[in-house]
This record gives sequence, C-alpha cells and structure tokens, in this order.
Amino acid sequence: MMRKFVFLLLCIGALPALAADKVKMFEITPFGGYRIGGDFEDDDTGVEYDIDDDKAYGLIFNMMAEANTQWEFGWSRSETSVDVPSVNGGPDKLDLDIDYFQGGGTYLWDGKRAQPFMVATIGAAHLNPDDSGDSETYFAFSIGGGWRIRPTERLGLRLEGRVYGTILDSDSDVFCKTGPDNNQCLIQSRSEVLWQWQMLAGATFRF
Repeated sequence: MMRKFVFLLLCIGALPALAADKVKMFEITPFGGYRIGGDFEDDDTGVEYDIDDDKAYGLIFNMMAEANTQWEFGWSRSETSVDVPSVNGGPDKLDLDIDYFQGGGTYLWDGKRAQPFMVATIGAAHLNPDDSGDSETYFAFSIGGGWRIRPTERLGLRLEGRVYGTILDSDSDVFCKTGPDNNQCLIQSRSEVLWQWQMLAGATFRF
C-alpha cells in the first residue's frame, strides 16, 4: 500500500514537468511596424508616383508543421497615400490603404531563447483608394527573416524584416473610378512589380 502511495505522489509531482514539456502547436502575433517603398510609373508621361512611407500593423498566425517548420498565415495593413496627377496638373495626394493577405511557411534554426528564422508566403494585395476610385486586388508574395526571442514558453517577441512584391498587369490602369456619368483613371501604369519593404515587432502568444 505504501509503495502505491509513493508511486502516486511521484506521478502527481511529475505532472507540472510533463505539462511544461508539452509542445505548443500555435502562435498568434499582433504586430506594429513601418512600411517603405513602392511607386507607379505612368506609361504616358514616364513620371513615377511614390507611395508614402508609413506605419503598418497586422496579425500573424503560425501552426507547427514539423520540428523546425511552421505554416504561416498573416494580414498586414498600411494606411498611406500616393502622389497622383491632379486635375490642374500639379502634384496631389491620394489616400491609399494597402492590405496584404498571405499564407506560406516559416523555417526556424535551432536556439533555446533566440531563434533566427526565414519566411516565404504567397497571396494577395488589396489596394483601396479611399473614395477616389475602385479597389484592386493583385497576386502578391513575400520573403523575409528575423529573430524569435522567447523569454518564456508562452510569451515571445518577433523581430522581422520582409519584402513584398505585388504583380501588376503591365500597361494597366490604376486608381480608376467608374460610374454612370464618367469613367476616369488617374494613372496608366507600366510597372510590372510593386515592391515594398516592411520592418515589424510583435508580441507572440504560444499555446
């Protein structure tokens, strides 16, 4: 009887250690950052219209696939503006929201508290000129890397740099406004890829 009791105590004492060793399968990372770069080249004039550098924010969800790999799904948004030709011929600003919806994979190198990683994704870029034209959705991809810092098993910090590429239709109209009265496009673009760079920091919750 005493042996059974001692064995039961040992099993109970081992439960916290077993719980601590349980692999955390999922991660959620809300983040804030800064996005730079990107321009549209007008096919008629050759003028480049730059997208303003601005803050970005979003959410990343990771799910473990194998020992050092994860599936990743993310959303990133920037509420910025872009130079466009105005009606009187001078420079003007157009409010522009750019959302990236991406899915792909992450590879993590070994590390106890700090792990370098790289990420590659594909998905869509949604460009929405506020109240000034029709929104457009294009195929987009991204590649990046950074560090995962894990002071505890459940909480961590994600530091990352990433480049986004958006495939535009060559010789396509952008920032168009359609309606019963008139159809107007601000830029006849000949750009093929819209490049943007993003730096971010986020708090990771693992469960």
